[in-house]
This record gives sequence, C-alpha cells and structure tokens, in this order.
Amino acid sequence: MRNNDMSWRYSGNNTVINYGLHNEQLSINGHYIARGLLQGNGSNHDELIVIDETGQSTITIRDLVFTHEITLGTEERNGTAFLTVLSVIMQGNYSSINVDSVADSGDMNNRRADILRIINDRRQEIINNISSQLILNFTNVFQYFFRIFDGAPADSLFCRKPRSADELI
Repeated sequence: MRNNDMSWRYSGNNTVINYGLHNEQLSINGHYIARGLLQGNGSNHDELIVIDETGQSTITIRDLVFTHEITLGTEERNGTAFLTVLSVIMQGNYSSINVDSVADSGDMNNRRADILRIINDRRQEIINNISSQLILNFTNVFQYFFRIFDGAPADSLFCRKPRSADELI
C-alpha cells in the first residue's frame, strides 16, 4: 500500500487494485477504470503503472496475477482502460474478459470489442510472442492489435524493455 500524492491498494492474488488521484478512480475486477497515473508496489514488488496517454505515454504491468473477470468500464476514457486490459491479457493470467460494457458508440469502440474477442481466441499465440516485462507504447500497441484484428501474425510488438528500474518510475 502506498499513500502520498495518491492512494493505492493492491491485495494479493485475488487482485483488488484501487487508486484515487484528482478525484479519478481506477479499479480492476469488474469496476470502473479511469485514466490517470497509477504507480506503486504491491505485494511481492508487483507494479502497475498506467499513464494518461499523450504520444509518449506507456503502460507497465509487471508480475500481477489476475484471477477474476476483467470488465472494461462503460465510462472508459481515451482508451486507457482498453489498453490496461490488453496488457493484462498479454500477461496471460486472467479468467475471462467481459466486452459487453465497452461503449457502443462509434466504430472505434465497436472495433475494440471485436479485437478483444479475437485476442481471446488467439491469446496463446500472442502470449508466446510478447513478454510480460515489456513497456508498451500506447500508439504502437493500437497498431499492433489492429494488425492482429486484420489477421497478421503476432510476431512483433513495437516496444522495448526498460534499461533500468528507474525507467519504471
């Protein structure tokens, strides 16, 4: 648990993650996921970093064990919840994904739901090609999963591993 400029709670293998920053809240396991910055260590030095996407933002999810269903919030903002869930999928430790709550307005949101369904079907192929230790660039991760949507092989993701632990802060 970490409390300074933000609140933070992570509880073990059942994965309850909460945080509050400037009146925005993020939670996982079927709860609302808001955009913003979340970083800190939970048990076993697990890390979840979600940064508001600008062109240089990243998501890092490391060593988290997700055992519950993950639901995209109906008030998803700017793709952050979507990308958070994609990162969890790539880690491979989850039971199921509920895409029903993806906003139904606009082609982009409809395509996101389609992509999530396809990723469910091709999860093992994707996991075999992506390390859970990678830092994912927001823009490029969209490009990658649109390639998956279009049937391209899951052979590359335009991202890199951090050079040092400092880059994760």
